[in-house]
Amino acid sequence: IKRFALEHGQLQIRPSPTAVALLKVAVIGAGPCGLAAAAELARSGVEAVLFEARDEGGGMVSATIPGYRASPDAVRRDIDAITSLGVKVRYGVSVGRDLTLEELLKGEFSHVVVAIGAQRGLRLGLDGEATPGILDGLDFLREARRGSPSGIGRRVAVVGGGDVAMDCARSARRLTGGRVEILYRRTIDEMPAHPEEIHDLLAEGITIRELVAPRRVIADENRLRALDCATMTLGEPDASGRPRPVESPGGDVTLDIDTLIVAIGQRADLEIFSGSQVRTTDSGYLVVDPETLETSIHRVYAGGDLREPGPSNIVDACGDGQL
Repeated sequence: IKRFALEHGQLQIRPSPTAVALLKVAVIGAGPCGLAAAAELARSGVEAVLFEARDEGGGMVSATIPGYRASPDAVRRDIDAITSLGVKVRYGVSVGRDLTLEELLKGEFSHVVVAIGAQRGLRLGLDGEATPGILDGLDFLREARRGSPSGIGRRVAVVGGGDVAMDCARSARRLTGGRVEILYRRTIDEMPAHPEEIHDLLAEGITIRELVAPRRVIADENRLRALDCATMTLGEPDASGRPRPVESPGGDVTLDIDTLIVAIGQRADLEIFSGSQVRTTDSGYLVVDPETLETSIHRVYAGGDLREPGPSNIVDACGDGQL
């Protein structure tokens, strides 16, 4: 249903009849939040310029979400509709590398909207995690989307229980045709992935191994050979309201695998704010005004996965952009 809506819905953005171009705003990141922000600004008569580090727009939708879930043609249609309003897109420009926030604000732009998402995957924190055969989930999905994943074998384990982990497992299954299983430290009932994603994953023959957590990487000749996992039990609820996984002594299990894909969460890359005193939460996301989404830096706004409380979904990101 979601894919049908994405492919057949018609994005209609009409300029406001009372629009007057008085401002010029830089929108950093041409993902869902940035595209929505640029469209809303243009509709209101504000000149908007999108800066995108990649050579195409769409953000996570075009870069990491598998093609079987989101058609690239649908993304291109939306971008064409937005640029038809007069929004300019500067591809291949990385703010933070090619120019700075300060340069944007001191130059031609009166305000800046930062919508770069949370594009770095979290690590397990295990010794040997840099061993060939251990892949970051987001990096793997980017390569799979380009059709050029490297270093993946036929015995694949994916650590995580969210939608990204489901995407990684289903993509790995399509690419290898081999054995793919999800490793999750709680049970299926506590998985944050959408129920339909879990249902489709199981229907494709991918297994979910519950109540296990990676403990030790086993390598041979500098190549992943196996993963030592602890067996877990469920204890009292933690801050998320879900039962806290607790290690069961003596319950280790060793899994023979060629590839381990880590998809346990994402974090924001705040390099763009390097040298500034921007306020962040303890977990590394931007603190913004709840009404205006302005950061602690005057005239700089942020939305989507970059702001507290962190990664959510495409619809919420678009909603932030429209604020």
